[in-house]
Amino acid sequence: MSEYIAYASLTVLAAAYMAPWVSVGSFINYYNHAYDSKFFVWLNTAFYTPGLPMSLLQGAVDERFDILYGSQGVLLFRIVLCFMVIALVCFLLPVYNGNEADVLVLVTFLGIFTWCIHGVVTTVAGMFPRRAVCFLQVSE
Repeated sequence: MSEYIAYASLTVLAAAYMAPWVSVGSFINYYNHAYDSKFFVWLNTAFYTPGLPMSLLQGAVDERFDILYGSQGVLLFRIVLCFMVIALVCFLLPVYNGNEADVLVLVTFLGIFTWCIHGVVTTVAGMFPRRAVCFLQVSE
């Protein structure tokens, strides 16, 4: 039974951290009208570019932090921190939506912390049977 709770939790976590990006993507018509048709390309660049650097950074420092603070504490801290920053970005996006540069900066922060939490949740999924990764990917 606890195995299914873990699978459901991974599914909900993945859906929760990807929902803000999906929401930004749903405004493509607004952004095309407010700025220009190339702006959505810039939004995608701002969101996806931090993915590889975040992965490399996590790979470089994860083991050290796990040794110093313990895996469970570090993973929980990163999940909470990432969700807090993602929530802050979601709150600020409508406020600063009139300026193209502000939107790009906020979407970059959204990308950084989305990819950070993706790394954390992928690590957590690796602690369960292989099926767990499938549940994680289904929600993305």
